[in-house]
Amino acid sequence: VRTSMTQTLDDALEYWQYDVTVSFSRSYRIEQIEQVARSVSNVDAVESWDFSALRRQRPDGSESDNIFVAALPAETRMLSPTLIDGRWLLPEDENALVLGHEILKTESDLAVGESLLLKIDGRDTEWHVVGIARVVGNGNMAYANYPHFTRIAHNVDRASQVQIVTNPRDAQTIDDVSQVLEKAYEAAGMQVTSTQTITRLREQNEFFFQVIVTLMLVMAVLIAAVGALGLTGT
Repeated sequence: VRTSMTQTLDDALEYWQYDVTVSFSRSYRIEQIEQVARSVSNVDAVESWDFSALRRQRPDGSESDNIFVAALPAETRMLSPTLIDGRWLLPEDENALVLGHEILKTESDLAVGESLLLKIDGRDTEWHVVGIARVVGNGNMAYANYPHFTRIAHNVDRASQVQIVTNPRDAQTIDDVSQVLEKAYEAAGMQVTSTQTITRLREQNEFFFQVIVTLMLVMAVLIAAVGALGLTGT
C-alpha cells in the first residue's frame, strides 16, 4: 500500500513541471520578475503567470463560486495536465478556456463546446470551453491564453506568480534557490506572499500518506490480535 501511494504521489507531481513557485501580493512587470529570477544562481528556466479569481455569470442570473483563472503561455513547459476531454490551449486562441474537472461538479451544464460568461473588471466577457483537464490541487482552476486574457483584464506584460526550474534539480538546490529568490524579490521591493517548492509539497503529502499507512498498520495488528484470540479459544 505504501508503494502504491508513493507511486500515485509521483504521478500526481508530474502535473507540475517546475521546482519553485513564487506568488506576489499583486502583479508586477514580467521583465522585472524574470530579471530578478535569472540573477539567482542555479535558475535554469523562468515562466511568469497571472492569476485572477473570477465568477461565472450563470444563465439564471446567479453567480458561481470563485473560479481561479491562470493566464499562461499556451506552449507552457511548466505544466503537464491530463486532458479528460477536448484539447489544450493553442497560441492563436483568444477567448478559449480549459476548465479543471472539479468545476463541473458545481457547473454541471458546462462541457467542451459550451460558452460561459466571466465577470472581469465589472464587465461580462464570453469564453468558450475547449478542454477539460484533471487538475491536481485546487480543482476550481481554469486556464486561459496569457496574451488575450491580460488584454481583457488590462494587465498586459504583468504577472502575479513565477515558476522556476533549477539546475540541478536535487532537493538541496531547490530549497536553496527558493530561499535566495524570496530574499532577492524582497530586496527589489516586490512583496512575496508565498514560496512553494515541489520537494516541500512532496514532503507534506508523504507525511499525510504515512499517517494513513500507520493507521492501517494499527488496524492490521488489532485484527491479528483478535484472530489470535479466536484461534486460541478454538
